[in-house]
Amino acid sequence: MRAAVFRNAGGRVTEDVIRSLHILRAVVSLELVAIVHHTDCGMSHATDQEVRAFAKPKTAAAAAVVDKMDFGMWKEEHLDETVKEDIRKLREETSLGDLEVLGFVLDTQKGAVREVET
Repeated sequence: MRAAVFRNAGGRVTEDVIRSLHILRAVVSLELVAIVHHTDCGMSHATDQEVRAFAKPKTAAAAAVVDKMDFGMWKEEHLDETVKEDIRKLREETSLGDLEVLGFVLDTQKGAVREVET
């Protein structure tokens, strides 16, 4: 397999991403993961508190659920740090074995990609 793309809000490493990597590795040869976050991401335009304030009034069930959630919102000035954090999460996930993990930032204005050094 040349490449597989997982997309989620913020491109963050979550339990579901780890689950998906296990499934993918069971059916194809996968030795490298590239984490790519991008500038002007919607995740950087709000805070966890703002998401909760929006979601909680929708239903009583939403109010109970969203208070317990970590939405993983972040500010764009911390973009490199979010990539480094996600690289660390995958590298430290011992159940994935010797998976190579790299991280990048895509500048959506310039159309340029740069590697994030760890």
